[in-house]
Amino acid sequence: MELSEVTAILLGTILGTAFRLQNRLCLHSSVIKIDDQAIAIIGEKGAGKSTTAAAFVKAGFPILADGVAVLNVDNFQSDVRFLVFPSYPKLRLWKSAMNGLFNHDHHSHDQVFQGLDKYFLDLSDNSQGVNNHHGSFYSQPLALKAIYLLEQRQNQSSQILPRLEKIPPHLALGKLMIHRYPQSLQVERNLQVQEFKKLGNLVKHIPVKTLHRKDDLQDLDQICDLIREDV
Repeated sequence: MELSEVTAILLGTILGTAFRLQNRLCLHSSVIKIDDQAIAIIGEKGAGKSTTAAAFVKAGFPILADGVAVLNVDNFQSDVRFLVFPSYPKLRLWKSAMNGLFNHDHHSHDQVFQGLDKYFLDLSDNSQGVNNHHGSFYSQPLALKAIYLLEQRQNQSSQILPRLEKIPPHLALGKLMIHRYPQSLQVERNLQVQEFKKLGNLVKHIPVKTLHRKDDLQDLDQICDLIREDV
């Protein structure tokens, strides 16, 4: 097994498992810093979370996490704040996204898994050469401002896209339950109850919105603008 494959497992499933067993909320999400606040992008596997985060990086907005978003509740004065903690300075991108967004030669990046056309984009201050993205990773916790759910991509003939649609809290709770990470982890009943209560509290305070968009990399700039205006 290659080092990059070990890294992918450690920073994904194992990291999420460890935090959930410590009673931390973990969502399958990419997190971006906008105006000293965090927004989370959630969605099914392959929905485009990392690609959307990469578009924000290209536009000059750093990320906090890719794949696993670890949240904690901070009772600050009379307010309830959900803090998102930073994870690791890497994005996992398909070759098409790597080439389309950054015009990078994917061969110069570590492959996530052998046989998979997905590669790590290094956002650390140690990245070198034409592939460096210094300042693209934010290493401090931030208050969560909003959550955006990536909906199934629409075809080119669909109605005006991209667009946002607010999800009612009772429906948002079910969506977030599905996107806990790792979803396959079977935790004890008392932890499940606590997660349910925390997510219920979250959707009361944090807006959750569906992002409807086309299946087109060229629309990513428009998507970033839409989210920035919404925040």
